[in-house]
Amino acid sequence: MVEKWGVLNHKAKLHKLKQANEQGKLSEDDFTDLFSNAIRRFEEGKYDDCVARLYRLVEMVAQIEFEKEFQMTTDKVKIDILPDSLKERFVANQQNQQIELGLLDTFKVLNDKSENRKTKTFFAKYDDFKKLLSVRNHSRLAHGQTPITKETCEKLSSFVQEVFEIKDRTDFPKLK
Repeated sequence: MVEKWGVLNHKAKLHKLKQANEQGKLSEDDFTDLFSNAIRRFEEGKYDDCVARLYRLVEMVAQIEFEKEFQMTTDKVKIDILPDSLKERFVANQQNQQIELGLLDTFKVLNDKSENRKTKTFFAKYDDFKKLLSVRNHSRLAHGQTPITKETCEKLSSFVQEVFEIKDRTDFPKLK
């Protein structure tokens, strides 16, 4: 029965997650873990929670790709790597030579300064994301009181899977 649930596979993934966490870096395994948990929450009918996790996953992808590309985290970005369109806005509001980028600005820097495939796909489908983001922002787990529907959750899940090419996922055992 233990093998049926893939416990050995879970142990190996847990070990990799712990190693990455000890180093203080995000990893592809963090991404897989978060996506798997979002789907688990979807299957439980907890759509607000699923969307909150999927949104965090989009942030995580941006952070992982940014760190791979620029060897720095999005909370300690050197102003000189910013495209001119962002530089002006941040220079006026900063005290030192490092700034913190939010989700969209992270993707903008990646789009402007790299050939990152995930970023290019993200912007090709950005209008879809904007609509889903608006619904997420009005949800109870973000800034509003409107519950997330199953349909919205399915759309965001499909967007995330398609744009970020998610193929791997952990299946959780169903406990009774």
